[in-house]
Amino acid sequence: AEQSAQSSAVQRSLTVVLHSNNISQDALEQLARQVPATSKDRIDCGPFIFEEGELLEFDYGAYFEELSLNSSGQLKMRGTGINENGARQISGVLKEDENVVALDLDGNSIGDEGTAALANALHSNTTLEGLNLDLNRVGSRGFISMVTQLVC
Repeated sequence: AEQSAQSSAVQRSLTVVLHSNNISQDALEQLARQVPATSKDRIDCGPFIFEEGELLEFDYGAYFEELSLNSSGQLKMRGTGINENGARQISGVLKEDENVVALDLDGNSIGDEGTAALANALHSNTTLEGLNLDLNRVGSRGFISMVTQLVC
C-alpha cells in the first residue's frame, strides 16, 4: 500500500491559482530553482506561470485576442493578475480589435503605465464602448493619460 501511495504521488499533477496576491517575481524565481524540472505541477500567479519546471511570463495579448474572437462583445478579465506589462500586451491587440465592446479589467494591477498604454490603444480603437479599471492601482498619472486620450 505504501508503494502505491508513493507512485500515485509521483504521477499527480497539481494546478494552483494565486491571482491577485502579492507574490514577487523574486519569490517565483526562488520557486523555479527549488522545484525539479520534471515536475508536472502548474502554478498560475497572474502575470507569471510556473509550469513543468519553467517560469514563464503569461502572454495577455494572445489571451485577449483568443477571448476576443470567441466573445459576444463582453470580455471579462477580472482579477487575472494583469500588471503594467500585461496591459501593454492587451493594448497592442486592442488597437486593432473590432470584436470587444466592453472590457472588464477590475481587480488587477495595471497601474499608471498600463492605464496609459490602454488609453493610447483607445485612440485607435473605435469599437470599445466600456472599460472597467476599478481596483487597478491607477493614480493621477494614469487618470490624466486616460482623460487626455478621450478628450483629444
